[in-house]
Amino acid sequence: MKRSFFALPGIAAACLLLFCAATGASDHLSTPDYAAQIEQLIAEARRIDPLVEESSGDLKALFELRRAEKERRILKLLNQYVDSLSSTDTSDPAVAQAIALVERFTDVVLERASRQQSLVFALAMEAPALTATGALAYEVTIDTELNKLIDWYQHTADINNSRKKLGLDNNQTETFLANELPELAEMIASAIALSIEQSRSIRFQQNIQPDDAELEQAGQVVAFQRKYLARTLSDTADIMDSAGLDTADYRSLVIIVTGDISTGALSVGVVQSLLRQWTKKFRDWFRDNGPNFFVKLLLFLLIGFVALMLSRLTRRIVQPAVDRLHFSQLLNQMVVSVAANVVLFLGILVALSQLGISLGPLLAGLGVIGFIVGFALQDTLGNFASGMMILIYRPYDTGDMIEAAGVLGTVDDMSLVSTVILTPDNQKLVVPNSKIWGDVIRNVYARDRRRVDLFFDISYDDDLPAAEKLLLDLLKEHETVLEQPEPVVKVHELTDSSVRFAVRPWVKSSDYWDTYWDITRKAKLALSDSGFTIPYPQRDVHMKNSGSNS
Repeated sequence: MKRSFFALPGIAAACLLLFCAATGASDHLSTPDYAAQIEQLIAEARRIDPLVEESSGDLKALFELRRAEKERRILKLLNQYVDSLSSTDTSDPAVAQAIALVERFTDVVLERASRQQSLVFALAMEAPALTATGALAYEVTIDTELNKLIDWYQHTADINNSRKKLGLDNNQTETFLANELPELAEMIASAIALSIEQSRSIRFQQNIQPDDAELEQAGQVVAFQRKYLARTLSDTADIMDSAGLDTADYRSLVIIVTGDISTGALSVGVVQSLLRQWTKKFRDWFRDNGPNFFVKLLLFLLIGFVALMLSRLTRRIVQPAVDRLHFSQLLNQMVVSVAANVVLFLGILVALSQLGISLGPLLAGLGVIGFIVGFALQDTLGNFASGMMILIYRPYDTGDMIEAAGVLGTVDDMSLVSTVILTPDNQKLVVPNSKIWGDVIRNVYARDRRRVDLFFDISYDDDLPAAEKLLLDLLKEHETVLEQPEPVVKVHELTDSSVRFAVRPWVKSSDYWDTYWDITRKAKLALSDSGFTIPYPQRDVHMKNSGSNS
């Protein structure tokens, strides 16, 4: 027989209240008087009962919502009441009163939960087609009723926990939760599976009719419904956890649907369930697509290998052709490298197309990425442009000694962005190409011959022609001095303390410093051995003595 939620045990309740008052139960209620508040809420809810029975339509729904709010507050206070008890001694009036209230509402909560479950299951069996009129209204209705059902299951779990704390027999509530909660979870999981299939069907139809607004709207509705069902399943799993039921499969489904790991703790069971589902999906995919995929993969590797071989062959063919054009070494390297890499890149694109990757969107994406990167790397592009100008006009090559951007050294390597210079003391400097191209470039080794400029001083008292002949003979006898152009020895300057000769032999560029140092040494020794004086700076000072008049 259906039991009224607010059926009062009348005389028993009155006797219990009188007993509590007579034995000083008020001492136990120095914290909020839960029992009094619960009785007050029961009285308020009973006044709403006739209004629910006599009304209909929206007005009835409004009264039911008001009564449901009162019921939730009653059960919340009841849980707080049980939690506030410091013992479970039934001789304690507060404990006895709590037991009476818990016993009073256990059957009613179970009856309400069962009735709400029947209503939800009946609505689920009447689900209309997705495109039928009223489908949205149906979704709102079933979602509302499903929320109510979750609330009643939560109340049942709370009552079950209260019975445990009070030491009452809870077989009835545990059996109810063990039987009904998995059934609800399975229903929601099935609805999620149906929603996934509906999404696949909608996506298939959109491929045929990409501009259909109704299909797009239907896809949005199904996606929203799936996420809502996942949240509802998560709430159901929370209640099942409190009842000690296994929720691994359901929580793994929630994680798969929402992608939110925080929706449930990653317990060992959840991880195992996820692995089982992923393994099953992989087996299914491998069974359907494995052979075809391996054929495509083999073809991809084969085309990639052929492209690599063609790239190397291109490098071997282009290298001699570029050498015959007498480009700089840097430009030669760049042309050969670009040609080989272009062949390899085209081969990779062809290989990717064999895996089913569309090249159009890929190339468009590369173009967009290139634009973004180019905008972000403006300075680098300036170096790149300068590098191209250097390669085209060839102001220097690897191995040349240059002075540019305030740096003197030998060019060790160059890219389109920077030039690596080794200083005479073997320091490695990486100079941006824009700084080199924007400055004066002095290439010491640009020509195969260089003139060595040396200066030697003799005294004004020395034999000028003899010194000139000695220096000229020294140049002609030196093994690194070239005959053409002829070496030059001339009186260059008459300084304050000496006569200065300019000694200018021509040598190969590679012999410049060896010749410079060797001639300087030999000239000093030859001048000294021949009696010539290399004077120090000197100044004649004449002192005039003027006598004083006596």
